Amino acid sequence: MNSKQRVHSALARRPVDRVPVFMWFHPSTAERLGRLLEIPASRVGEALGNDVAMTWVNNNYAMEGIVHEHDGEEHVDAWGIRWVKQYFFNQIATFPLQAASHAEALAYPFPHARLEELLAPMAQLADVAAAAASAAQDLFLGCDISPCVFEMYWRLRGMEQALLDMAEAPEFAATMLARCADFAV
Repeated sequence: MNSKQRVHSALARRPVDRVPVFMWFHPSTAERLGRLLEIPASRVGEALGNDVAMTWVNNNYAMEGIVHEHDGEEHVDAWGIRWVKQYFFNQIATFPLQAASHAEALAYPFPHARLEELLAPMAQLADVAAAAASAAQDLFLGCDISPCVFEMYWRLRGMEQALLDMAEAPEFAATMLARCADFAV
């Protein structure tokens, strides 16, 4: 079985030759493993038997897909979330709706105009798949539209404010969660 067949069969609960494998490596981990295995970091997943070529879209890409070299480097994503590299990960430094009133939060423009930018990692994944296919290695393509609806919401409002919204203004929170779900779709 090739990777694509293996994953499709496993998802359909049909027999497979082995359990499909998907391992995601933080870029610093992939670099270290690449040095140890004496291969490029971009080939670590393949060398370790990954069946899935994966990417992230939505505002999870800003956390995992944008790699800064030094602590303190930062970027602002399409959502207005400011991310700062701390140790090995991008952490949220500013939640765009944290101090917003309910009316201001309801007026927040979700980044519909930036969908092309948000979906761009899919084109890169298609390039990976094309290269794998030319090497007679059909991979299963995975796309994580993360974060989940609640995570998308708290990344806009901050965890404390999102939880307070749910407790103190459940109708407002439900409306905002529904807007997050609609955008994810």
